[in-house]
Amino acid sequence: MANPTFDGTVLTTDAPAERIGSPTPRVRSETMPGVQGEFVQTSCSAGRDIVVTGIYRGTPAALTLDAQAALKNSLRTLQAKVAHRVSAYVGVDGHTYPACVLTSYRPVSDMRYTRVGGNYEAIVRVQATIRDLDP
Repeated sequence: MANPTFDGTVLTTDAPAERIGSPTPRVRSETMPGVQGEFVQTSCSAGRDIVVTGIYRGTPAALTLDAQAALKNSLRTLQAKVAHRVSAYVGVDGHTYPACVLTSYRPVSDMRYTRVGGNYEAIVRVQATIRDLDP
């Protein structure tokens, strides 16, 4: 199991998990007065969402305030990729989805701190939503 990436940037540093949604069909249906049933036209699928969860660890620092700043800087860098461009997503199993858009990247827990040697490290649980445009 590997940490998932979008546009070559790691989305989680620990405990990655993903839920791959079903492709959404493009369907048009209509009914006609006096005719039983429905006329249905189908075409290609319209994409799907992939939801990624995990833990993101910031860069260790001597002070908790510096560790917090490092983690926030990393989160802002990843959030800047939201809707920025179409790029590849590589899932936890190593499978590549070539045409994706990052639609959301956010922390889903409070930040906490751990000791790493003589330094502190800020940690937060995150969730990313990726739109696979060509399932």
